[in-house]
Amino acid sequence: MNGKWVTTLGTAALLMAAALFSATAQTQPQPATEAGAISIPDEEAQAIARDAYVYAYPLMLTNAMLRKLSNFAEAPPGDAFGPPNQFHHARAFPNPDDRLVIRTNGGKDWVYTTRSGTYGTDYLYRAAIAQCCVGENLPQDAVYPSLSSDSEGPALDGGSNYVLHFDKGKLPPVDAFWSVTAYDIEGYFIPNSLKRQAIGDRDKLVTNSDGSVDIYVQATSPGSDKEANWLPVGKGPVTLPMRLYSPREEFLKGAWAPPPVKKVD
Repeated sequence: MNGKWVTTLGTAALLMAAALFSATAQTQPQPATEAGAISIPDEEAQAIARDAYVYAYPLMLTNAMLRKLSNFAEAPPGDAFGPPNQFHHARAFPNPDDRLVIRTNGGKDWVYTTRSGTYGTDYLYRAAIAQCCVGENLPQDAVYPSLSSDSEGPALDGGSNYVLHFDKGKLPPVDAFWSVTAYDIEGYFIPNSLKRQAIGDRDKLVTNSDGSVDIYVQATSPGSDKEANWLPVGKGPVTLPMRLYSPREEFLKGAWAPPPVKKVD
């Protein structure tokens, strides 16, 4: 669901909620309904309005936050590699709209930040995190890049086959562990024959002849010789969060970034 549609849907729902609440607040008797019109009892109208508000308000907040996190004129200086821009340009973009540039991390479509948990006097950033989350890990503890589109831009979908390729010596640089997990569009694990929901350095990954490693992201088996590196998904939309625990400086300083996921069929 794109940002414009979410905004439109949310606005429409809130307008509907306001209209229904206004209508039910009238104390004067209402004229009889015209032929063919639908009469809704006050309690039902209030329930519809409440549902519209509960559904739409989080969507609008999420969309606004996403756009604030990803709109910026230039990458901020220093160690903010792989931004969302962490509200560094919030005042330069007080009303972000579709004309602004939306940019992901290094052009690889993975969204993450290496400035989490360090608020300082950035009270706007601090307030945003307090509003949406309990808190954040420091990047030295953990970073969670997230991916929902392939290297060409289309959304990841289990109807296609994908490969996440790591060159020799370029596996995620961590001192604890790394993994890639597959979730469906609603954020649930995906049932599969291997009962495997994630894959990473705790698995016995098979390397290619040149020392590289391929992770196969698809709904059907890539073949018995490749199943050790298979991350099963369903036939619908997919998201791939990567978990990097105790990431090393080469990631935190931008020397390493998650590679793109490429469609192979």
